[in-house]
Amino acid sequence: MESLAINDLVLTSDGLSEKLVWVGKSLCTVRPDLPDDLAGWPIRIHAGAIADHMPHTDLLVTAEHCIFLNGGFIPARMLVNGASITWDKTFRSYEYFHVETETHVVISANGLLTESYLDTGDRQAFRQTGQIAALRSSQKDWQKDAAAPLMTSRFQTEPAWKAIALRAGIDGFAAFTTADPALHLLLPDGTRLYPSRQSSGFVIFTLPHAIRSLRLMSRADRPCDVVGPYVDDRRALGVLIRDIMLFDGPKTRRVTDHLIPPEPTSGWMADEIEGQGWTDGDAALHINTEGPSTLALQIIGGGPYILSHTDTQIRRAG
Repeated sequence: MESLAINDLVLTSDGLSEKLVWVGKSLCTVRPDLPDDLAGWPIRIHAGAIADHMPHTDLLVTAEHCIFLNGGFIPARMLVNGASITWDKTFRSYEYFHVETETHVVISANGLLTESYLDTGDRQAFRQTGQIAALRSSQKDWQKDAAAPLMTSRFQTEPAWKAIALRAGIDGFAAFTTADPALHLLLPDGTRLYPSRQSSGFVIFTLPHAIRSLRLMSRADRPCDVVGPYVDDRRALGVLIRDIMLFDGPKTRRVTDHLIPPEPTSGWMADEIEGQGWTDGDAALHINTEGPSTLALQIIGGGPYILSHTDTQIRRAG
């Protein structure tokens, strides 16, 4: 890849040659503190991972680079299985390259079908290599300009993941989980307050004194980590809340922080259904009570949550 230049020819999936119109490279520095798919680790697709001689030698790609399977493009991160497609953690920084053809095409790399570069708005992150090319047209999108559909829904990606995993001797993905969110409140003085009871679908907390704000704490995990990498949901989800009621002396009022987050770092995320919101495991509640009070939370979803994070949660056949 490093030796490719503008006007070079690459082989497409139908055996034709396509001229390169742009070659760019960028430097990635890995951030090991982040989840694997966000840290920047490259993905190693081992020889023969997809089929015999596909690829014919190991191929390194970035997490979002797409592999052509079953008539569409699947991001490589959604195919990682810990055996034949793995995060390569021997790298701490590396240069990676993108090659663009006149139109987006399926190309062969080490015998594996993958994609040429599709500029969806990140070209500025790359430094052009070799001769200077004419400025490219405005950014493109997957719906109108891609050579094949982008496939990220579970019904498309899970069968592909399972077929590749089975070839590597893996019969599934299993995380050790719990349904308990470990829900509690964190008061400004550091006190942790646990529910006093549950009633009519609400979790009840008794607040001992006047409080301006507090934080709602719980376990939180990403569906892609709990269910499998073939799930394209990388949000850290704590609990899903519909109503929050505050009984402050003679006053009863509804708290709406979870519906209209007060600030971007509030720890709240809107849900697909109006009138409810997710925490990320550490969400702010601004309640401004005048004295001892009662807080009632209607929890309608959450979990399962991972009990122990391991490098691999795959089940090997046999």
